[in-house]
Amino acid sequence: MGRRNRHSGFGNKEGQDAQPDLEQSQPVEQDEPQAQPEPMQSDEPLEYDAVVADLTQQRDDALGRYQRALADFQNYQRRSLANERAAAVQARAGVLKSLLPVIDNLDLALSQQIEDSGGAKALHAGVQLVRDELLKVCAGHGVERVEPALGDEFDPERHEAMLTMPAPENVQPGHVANLLQPGYAVGTVILRPAKVALAEGEVDPDAIAADNEYELENDEQ
Repeated sequence: MGRRNRHSGFGNKEGQDAQPDLEQSQPVEQDEPQAQPEPMQSDEPLEYDAVVADLTQQRDDALGRYQRALADFQNYQRRSLANERAAAVQARAGVLKSLLPVIDNLDLALSQQIEDSGGAKALHAGVQLVRDELLKVCAGHGVERVEPALGDEFDPERHEAMLTMPAPENVQPGHVANLLQPGYAVGTVILRPAKVALAEGEVDPDAIAADNEYELENDEQ
């Protein structure tokens, strides 16, 4: 009987070990995913393309207005600066033009023959010094002398033809044959054109017409 009990006990133990673990074999229940709420559908669909196109047009219009305003302002600045410079040149030219007769008289005095004496030479040197100093002051304000050389082409904007004379050697007809009086200019502003004599011969009619037109403009001013 004791042997039977041992076998019986052994058998019971194996039976216990052979039983499956019910807790481990049971499947784990997972939470079911919650249903997401569906977006509300509008009865009238949004016209995104039309909205974007309208905003783009507004942006382009605003940019165009800005660019035009900027261009107008820059043009205004350039015109204002140019007008200021022109006004400054005209004001300076008016003062400098009034000094030209003084320079002419000094040139005339220096062109006279002087006596061979100490006093006359000293006076001549003094006049020369005053003339040079006056020209130096004028040059500091941008004044330049217009002195065409013999044989230079006649420029109706800077020269004034006073008469004609027989053409010197190597001087073409209608070109400068003699300088009668120097002219003066400040940049492109002519204070006084140089008075010249032209070589005789066939002269370009366009040059004469341009010279006459320039003289009329100066008379009107």
